[in-house]
Amino acid sequence: YTGEVLSTQPTISEFFSATDEFGAKSRPVGAFQPIYIAGYVQDQFSFRDLTFNVGVRIDRFDLNQEVLKDPFVLFPTYRVQDLASTNLSSEAIGEVPASVGGDYVVYVSSNDLPTASIVGYRNPENNQWFDQFGDPLIDPQDLSDAAGGGIKPLLVTQLSDDPESQSTLTSESFKDYEPQTVVMPRVAFNFPITDEALFIAHYDLLAQRPSTGISRLNPFSYLDLLNSDNGSVLNNPDLKPQKTTEYELGFKQALTEKSALKISAFYRELRDLLQVTSFTQAYPITYVAYGNLDFGTVKGFTLEYELRRTSNFKLDANYTMQFADGTGSGSSSGLSLANAGQPNLRYILPLSYDRRHQMTVRMDYRFAGGQRYDGPVWWNKRVFERAGVNLTMNGLSGGPYTKRVDFRSNAQIDGQISGARLPWQVTFDARINKLFKIKNGNKSIEVYVQILNLFDTQNITSVYAFTGSPSDDGYLSSSTAQAQVAQQASSQAYIDLYNRNVNSPFNYALPRQIRLGVGYNF
Repeated sequence: YTGEVLSTQPTISEFFSATDEFGAKSRPVGAFQPIYIAGYVQDQFSFRDLTFNVGVRIDRFDLNQEVLKDPFVLFPTYRVQDLASTNLSSEAIGEVPASVGGDYVVYVSSNDLPTASIVGYRNPENNQWFDQFGDPLIDPQDLSDAAGGGIKPLLVTQLSDDPESQSTLTSESFKDYEPQTVVMPRVAFNFPITDEALFIAHYDLLAQRPSTGISRLNPFSYLDLLNSDNGSVLNNPDLKPQKTTEYELGFKQALTEKSALKISAFYRELRDLLQVTSFTQAYPITYVAYGNLDFGTVKGFTLEYELRRTSNFKLDANYTMQFADGTGSGSSSGLSLANAGQPNLRYILPLSYDRRHQMTVRMDYRFAGGQRYDGPVWWNKRVFERAGVNLTMNGLSGGPYTKRVDFRSNAQIDGQISGARLPWQVTFDARINKLFKIKNGNKSIEVYVQILNLFDTQNITSVYAFTGSPSDDGYLSSSTAQAQVAQQASSQAYIDLYNRNVNSPFNYALPRQIRLGVGYNF
């Protein structure tokens, strides 16, 4: 607890039981030592007209730490199969509903077991709640109400009223993290339909490990919960990898000897995405932690045109239409709902990165060197040899945001969540460069000028939810603001300063930037 580096790797049991020379808890915390093992094999081969690229990667991911046996109860509990060995009366146990499994957690009406009755159950596999009749519950608050206020799981040992009750939390409540093995196949193939057309398809499964910052075991968090401190989002040492499954089908057609058109459709399925989760009616206190809760889908199609260099000119153009929907855009997008203690309801909504239309056009004009140079000659000099200009246009339709009925951040939603869209963003970037060959070898020096946002376009990246404007949140037009302005020594100064404050530069993309550079290629 003093921050001193340990020479040993203490266990979770030592964290709860170890003491110093004065008999005080020393609380040693083990180092975070996850274990990652991965390997892959891949091969490309042809069979008749088919060309295959096939491989598989296997990841074994072990956080190598202890996790709670039951994230909803900090102490060992009796399950349905253990009821006969408890102090509950035979009348209280009664006949367990057929829909209730033997490993379900039991909840009772009172901590005085001889007089208590069963009020419900919970399936630890999916944390689905049931009443005493085995009927599913949407909100576990019903079990808390049935217990007279305060959820009461059937604990193996009843807690005392001792203020040092945190000492009752032991390693018996924990188990080792279960290593996750993910098999990720990859299959891609293509075959010619005609001499000028090609069919393309691929399938991929990808996995991403949870970040260290939210998956490391912090045993002090559980002591905080015992002291009724649940004010922050807890790490979850039992997080699983996030998975993405991707499918794509495509068709490529040669238009001329130097141009081709490609059309493809894709579908991505995102599962086990990280999101803050409310462990509502957890014992001894409701808390919020990260969990593998979210899912989503991304689907769309892409149109690509390619023109190989012709008379010094080269062109690539790409248009993508996509629909990205899911239950959360990031690991903290559901924080407000979780902090409200509401059940973890999932709704399919447009994700924050759902850009319906994306367009990219790259144009490149340059002169070759040596005998292939066909540019102007001035003063017997090939002034534009190995020189060129590249222009890139990026067009992006606006992302979703949620409108509000007034300027307050917690105001009622106007329409649907993520039902409004930001304006389009269009940017042109230019790069002009020239290579100077060095006589010995293939070395060269490049001199270039790069201009980002060539036309200094004011692209809007964020707006205020009420007005849809990046520079006005709507407050000054409200009756509340009018009364506030009237009380100021200088009304105009107050208005000017307020407008300056809300017109944040972070609501806009970067303005024009010019970069000069020299590169050495070898």
